[in-house]
This record gives sequence, structure tokens and C-alpha cells, in this order.
Amino acid sequence: MIRRHIHEFSNREFDWLACDVDGFVAMFSSAGFGAVPEESVPTAESLDAALDRIKALPVTGDATSISGRTTPDDWIAAARRGFFAFDWDHMRDRYQLEVLPSTPVHIDEIPDDVISNVAKRVRIPVRFSQLSWVDWDEAGQVSSG
Repeated sequence: MIRRHIHEFSNREFDWLACDVDGFVAMFSSAGFGAVPEESVPTAESLDAALDRIKALPVTGDATSISGRTTPDDWIAAARRGFFAFDWDHMRDRYQLEVLPSTPVHIDEIPDDVISNVAKRVRIPVRFSQLSWVDWDEAGQVSSG
């Protein structure tokens, strides 16, 4: 469950992976303040390994920066491999879509078991392709737009 709470990664960058209802995958960057799924915290070591391995996946398409601001290379690299990329927005207090993949990757198409096993641990009841932001309340209820 994803909740807004103080966790061991509060005030430090913590990136995590998740699937949407259709099985497409996104990378989230917490910026030290964003909600983090409880399922990701115990797997931090394998999560780091999975994030490091994303760049070794084959490029499947282009990446489009949504925000218009400078986009970190990690987000571009992930999106070029089919991952949606979200970042915690301090001003809006929610995760904003930053980079859109031209060819989203389905969890079953990821050839790396480390990445797919980590991403399968967190399922979010939204469609990444149909939203620009996502957030959770204290009870873990999702909102998006």
C-alpha cells in the first residue's frame, strides 16, 4: 500500500517502480518527500539493482519531456526503454508525469527478471497513459488527473 508517511527514505531521494492496471511500468522519483510504497522499502537493495539495469534494456522508442524543464538523463533513459517517469512536485504536493515513452513497455515484455520482479510488487489502480499526475492520501487512496 502506498501512504503518505515518514519512512526511512524521508528527506533522501528514493526511486521506485510500479505497474498500472494494464501492466505498463513507471519509475517514480520521491525527491525525499513523495509517498513511497511500503512494498518498495524492504526491497531497496534489489530496487537499486533494478534501476541500475534499466539502461541495459533495449531502446524501444523516443522520450517526450512533458514539463518543459531540464529532464534528468535517468528519466530520459527509462522513457526511451518504455517506462513512464514521474517526479515528486513540491509545489503541487504530488507526483507529476515528467517524461512520456513513445512506446510504453508492458511488464511481461521486460526481459530482465530483476526489473520485472521489483516492478510487479507495486500495482497502482490508474492508467499511466491517461494521467499527468498521481497522489495518495494518508489512508492510501489514490487520486489522479
